Amino acid sequence: MVNVEDTGQPTITCPTAFTVNASTMGPATTVSWDASATSDNWGVDSVTSDVANGSNFSIGSQTIIYTVVDKAGLRATCSFAVTVKDVTAPVIVCPSDMNISTDQGKAYGMMSLAVCLDLPHSLVTFRHGAVDCTSDDR
Repeated sequence: MVNVEDTGQPTITCPTAFTVNASTMGPATTVSWDASATSDNWGVDSVTSDVANGSNFSIGSQTIIYTVVDKAGLRATCSFAVTVKDVTAPVIVCPSDMNISTDQGKAYGMMSLAVCLDLPHSLVTFRHGAVDCTSDDR
């Protein structure tokens, strides 16, 4: 009797890491990539990924892992990183110049302040007579 056994690991090649710019229309960006290449001497049974191609990503970096299983149950994996970068500057809406009167006997007054729109990556800082709006573009 001859017993033939598959001992050859399947192979899988993932895309290289890449960066995309974040969507300007909301907090998530749809990201797609080329499919991973696979091969095996007896045939591939399945190819799976922990994140579906065309998924929505938040700003930052995420590692995608692919796994190939051949007909004998042997496995191989590969991974690559997808980075979504915020490249949209924050928007600030400022009121026009204003004079503020203090209440009698008080050393302060009340006023409306500017609003930064790019949350959660905005930082508003106040300094004498000015409002600074910055964004942490990760």
